[in-house]
Amino acid sequence: MSPQFLTCRLCQYQSPIDITSAISADISNLQINYKSSALNIFNNGHTIGVNYDSGSTLILDGEAYELIQFHFHHPSEHRVNGKSYPMELHLVHKSERGSLAVVGIFLQTGKENQTLQAIWQMMPPHGNTETKISDVTINVQDFIPQSQQFYRYYGSLTTPPCSENLNWIVFQEPVEMSTAQIQQFAQLFPMNPSTCEKIKPTFFIANRR
Repeated sequence: MSPQFLTCRLCQYQSPIDITSAISADISNLQINYKSSALNIFNNGHTIGVNYDSGSTLILDGEAYELIQFHFHHPSEHRVNGKSYPMELHLVHKSERGSLAVVGIFLQTGKENQTLQAIWQMMPPHGNTETKISDVTINVQDFIPQSQQFYRYYGSLTTPPCSENLNWIVFQEPVEMSTAQIQQFAQLFPMNPSTCEKIKPTFFIANRR
């Protein structure tokens, strides 16, 4: 393993994890302000994602984090009491001082997801491909579950360099997508989760107000 990725091997406070010991708490310091973005879609050989236009923010503990991109994993990277989901969506944010915060949303089998379908129709089939489709806009606010209960913990990036001390917000309520949508992604990426699970930190379940 390359020396700059040593953190990935040590796995001190690495994500993803199996969420098994949640402590109920009332945390109301999460504010979301997402705007629409042009569809800047990419296939980096590991996942499908979208680079997001500037201007969308997450306020956490009084600090602003700008949404920079989102991407997908199949199956879900996080588990809850041993249960995994067909897919998981990660919204990646970065503050001015360089701190990271990631919002995780579980995706389960159900009805077709129209917001996802706009992305799926333009999904690049080959790696190292990025396409900007200016006449197609999306808003990740449409992915946020109705229930505002979430898990919060400090972990890491799930891909190298596996940087730690990252804020994770994982919503409890999953969002639906169709079997056909899951299969379409799985044809490109049969398995693209991370596997490093070592420390299970304290969790909080909270209602965002």
